Amino acid sequence: MSKILASHKYESSSSSASGIFEDIRIGKILTNPTLNHRSLGAKEAINYDLCASIRQIGLLHPIIVRPKEDHFELIAGSRRFAACKSLGWQRILCHVVDQSDKEAYETSLVENIQRNTLEPIEEAYAFKKYILEFGWGGVSQLSKMISKSTSYVEKRLKLLSLSDDVIESVYAHEINPTTAIELANLKDHDQQSQLGKLIRERRLSSRKVHRLVMDYNGNEIDTRPLDNAFEFGLPSPADIMEGRDKRTLRAFDKAILTLRLASLKLADLIRSVEDDWLVHETFMQHKLMLDSQIDVFIKEKRKL
Repeated sequence: MSKILASHKYESSSSSASGIFEDIRIGKILTNPTLNHRSLGAKEAINYDLCASIRQIGLLHPIIVRPKEDHFELIAGSRRFAACKSLGWQRILCHVVDQSDKEAYETSLVENIQRNTLEPIEEAYAFKKYILEFGWGGVSQLSKMISKSTSYVEKRLKLLSLSDDVIESVYAHEINPTTAIELANLKDHDQQSQLGKLIRERRLSSRKVHRLVMDYNGNEIDTRPLDNAFEFGLPSPADIMEGRDKRTLRAFDKAILTLRLASLKLADLIRSVEDDWLVHETFMQHKLMLDSQIDVFIKEKRKL
């Protein structure tokens, strides 16, 4: 490394990685698909707004590279690198660091997250590579490294359990990540796809999707037109109240709502104890019993 960097200009003041700054010929810098987390590994698109900014005021933040045999490998700053190449630059200011594969991956991931340049699905795939494919650490270690909560990392990873069409919808901003997480509670991909289509068509909120999933988990998704009864996932009052005692039906509604609220609170508790397998499973069993009672009340109400 010392031979390659003999002509460095200044010492790095970066707190994230030691190194030096150097003007390097662009032709000597190669990219590594593993370190490019955008577009699921696709080629970096040219950002013309960024090009215009660099042309006008120059490159404010150097790209990060590491020496690799007879060339340099791009670690972070792929958009800036692509923009400078498109402008015809011959040399580019680089922050040169001597890092292992793991360190380079971490540097690339942290920079992208700090700059908020990754889509949720792109983050999810990057997290999966770090934890499962490369085996560099668990959820806790990764969350600490990127300065995010373990819940944040877990929810991103949970997105990858969705059906392919729902993943594509999240990537295309047709379904937001919070709503998509609710869909992940449906284990059947066909149901996820069916409800995902309903979300796109009717722009359902995550709150409504949560209630639908609670009602129809394990059953075929009901795609009938939505009305006021949808708020509680119940049959339409117009279908069941004709010629019946409204006070009795309201009592059923109140009982169902009370049980549903209890189920929601228990679901929050379950999420808070995910690391404790025994407690998690105990709470889950009780929640299933509670959900079963909700189904019983709904069936009894329909009989009226």
